[in-house]
Amino acid sequence: MLILLPSSKTIDTNLNNLYSKSFKPIFLDESNKLVQILKSKNKNEISRILKTNSKISELNYNRYQNWDIDHNKSNSKQAIFSFLGMVYKSFNFSNYVAKDFENLQNKLRLLSGLYGILKPLDLIQPYRLEMSTKFDDINLYDFWTEKITNSINEECNDFIVNLASKEYSDVINFYKLKCRIITPIFKDFSNGKFKIVAVYAKKARGAMADYIIRNDINSEYEIKKFNLNGYIYDKLSSTKKEFVFLRN
Repeated sequence: MLILLPSSKTIDTNLNNLYSKSFKPIFLDESNKLVQILKSKNKNEISRILKTNSKISELNYNRYQNWDIDHNKSNSKQAIFSFLGMVYKSFNFSNYVAKDFENLQNKLRLLSGLYGILKPLDLIQPYRLEMSTKFDDINLYDFWTEKITNSINEECNDFIVNLASKEYSDVINFYKLKCRIITPIFKDFSNGKFKIVAVYAKKARGAMADYIIRNDINSEYEIKKFNLNGYIYDKLSSTKKEFVFLRN
């Protein structure tokens, strides 16, 4: 089983590594190709590409100028400790033991606009590049789809739990996947009906990923038992491909 999560825009630039083991991303050469193009852009061009204000644009202009293909612990940090988005706030790594980190590395994959697909303990350098970003003649979906889909196929042997946002999961060619896809949907009761509330759904996706890893879950049945933060599996509105969890 594999779990998919999206990367986040916000990144921790503190280089303290919270776990001894680290690895290199498998698509560093491809990442370098993208960075070399971005390095050639001035600050105004970076602003237009990333659709960011002057402060964030300057920050990421400097990040790309300083980006080095040689990823090591003096200039990089493990991906799982780098991303600071809402999804990642649900992980409580202070309670992880060695077995949990082993499960984390084996089961979780992070989709990234710059790195393609990452294992949690892969080293990354600070960047901002969402999957939907386009620049020059580069469409990141076209750039990454085949590579990411093939990478997932090489690893999956049963089913995939898709906890990534649509922006990121769209990079996968689901028709070519060898494994079944299960997409958990989290809905909250609001204004008289159940609906997806983005900020709550992000937290729930992270909580489910953490739940699967810490409990070493490997079956669909066990996933349906997820009940953290008040969510309960709803059989009536669920399908084989979508597991719906409701919260009043």
